[in-house]
Amino acid sequence: MKIKHVSVCDIGKCRNENQDSIYVEAGEDWGIFIVADGMGGHSEGSRASKEITSAFRSWTGTVQKHISDYEIPDLFSELRKVLSEANDKIIRDTEKGKICGSTAIILLIIRDVYILLSVGDSRCYDIKRHFFRDSLRQLSFDEVCEVPGRNFGKLTNAVGVKMPLKCRLISGTINKKHTFFICSDGVYKFCTEKELLAVIKRKKDGRLETAGEEIKELIYKKGAKDNLSAVLITVSF
Repeated sequence: MKIKHVSVCDIGKCRNENQDSIYVEAGEDWGIFIVADGMGGHSEGSRASKEITSAFRSWTGTVQKHISDYEIPDLFSELRKVLSEANDKIIRDTEKGKICGSTAIILLIIRDVYILLSVGDSRCYDIKRHFFRDSLRQLSFDEVCEVPGRNFGKLTNAVGVKMPLKCRLISGTINKKHTFFICSDGVYKFCTEKELLAVIKRKKDGRLETAGEEIKELIYKKGAKDNLSAVLITVSF
């Protein structure tokens, strides 16, 4: 297995602080990729997002030498446990009456399987081939409710808001050549899926290392009104 990845995590044009946090780590037959988007407008959103990535960095450091020995159901349990513990710590460390939370997308690739955990409205896509045409397929689910007069809904779930944590988990098989894209809403709210797909298609078989800057440039042209974070991952056998 060969895993390549490139990432971008940027403050954007309009925010005073970058409340996003990302974490990427890859070995010979596995990789973990995380985007956490701290809740803007609430206290210490950056603390929440960093708590998530820090928790998984610690977990990875502990298990990476023997992670390939895990069975898939056990990895589901491990990932959910780490995220739940981060959720509970954020709540304990937050002053009563305040909200400190973050979305989370955790993508674990191991052998020929992917495992995805999601909380909130950050997204994970993969590339789907249909009738000789590529399209972005959203694997995650947006946990939002509609708000009259707004183009995008209100967040209904986040890490650090309530106990016990509820998260969505899915898994699937990886193709011989597979491309994943995870991002915060600061990316997909300011460009179309067609525009994102155009960048991804140009880069997945070429100079992947420049994809992060190209995505950033695309969002900046649209105003970059939020923090923006994304990770592009290609897997081949």
